[in-house]
Amino acid sequence: MRRKNGTGQNMKKTNKPSRCSYFKKLLILIPVFAISLNSFSQEQDGWLLKNDYNGVKVFYQTDEFHDDANGLHYEYILLKFQNTTKANKKITVIPELYYNGTKVKSESIDIAGSVFFLNAGESRSGSVDGRSPDYLKIFSRFLNYSDKPVLTGFELNINTEDL
Repeated sequence: MRRKNGTGQNMKKTNKPSRCSYFKKLLILIPVFAISLNSFSQEQDGWLLKNDYNGVKVFYQTDEFHDDANGLHYEYILLKFQNTTKANKKITVIPELYYNGTKVKSESIDIAGSVFFLNAGESRSGSVDGRSPDYLKIFSRFLNYSDKPVLTGFELNINTEDL
């Protein structure tokens, strides 16, 4: 029978962590670091990366617009296009929008207004003010009406051409 804290035990007591302890901590930190690095690379000042189309990165974020005078409150998905190449680009955007799980027909979307140009290194983003073009924002929902359709998903069909 062994004694717990008595003399006769050959074990040294040390406050120094073992190599195994360091290794376990390292195994935990590597995945945490990789995940945080990945999320940092996909987020830019609140913008989330949707996709990269031949060097044109497309980001999105949600924002609200409040028209207190008329009692209307909206939520929008704002888009940001960033040309990371050294070439000027012609960009065509055709969104696929799903409200309450049902796809909105593409003929109801103004395709003519969804063609624009980005210079090399240029970035263009939407805003909720009236000055932002329609291709840079997507109506999501009314914040003060629960019986109106709600955007449940969206995809962007984007074509880029070098100029």
